[in-house]
Amino acid sequence: QLAHRFGGKQIYLWSITLSGLLALLTPLSVRLGDWQLLCALRLCQGLILGSAYSAIHTLLSKWVPTKERGSMGTFCYTGLQFGSSVIMLVSGWIATSSLGWPGIFYFSGILSIIWGVIWYLFGASTPRECKW
Repeated sequence: QLAHRFGGKQIYLWSITLSGLLALLTPLSVRLGDWQLLCALRLCQGLILGSAYSAIHTLLSKWVPTKERGSMGTFCYTGLQFGSSVIMLVSGWIATSSLGWPGIFYFSGILSIIWGVIWYLFGASTPRECKW
């Protein structure tokens, strides 16, 4: 219910941005705390990203006509899975580069933060709040 209280834009923004920051901290967590800290960080990342789904539902309810919500919801959730698939495809190339395996987390973290900035600038919780 956070998305209803604070708006879908804010919850989605914070879930994606915080997840990106945690991704950037992943290599450091491995160096400092071994697997226990890594598991704790990934658990937090998963819990934070869980709020993105409720934010998407709230945004769909405000922006999309009732008859189109099913197909638009499918499109949105397919996009989330598509992003995961893309990072899986490029992760091998990144891991074999000079960045090594930490580069995978730097790449995905930076992309998440860039998306957060774009969402902050152009996203809106409701059509009434939209500046565009």
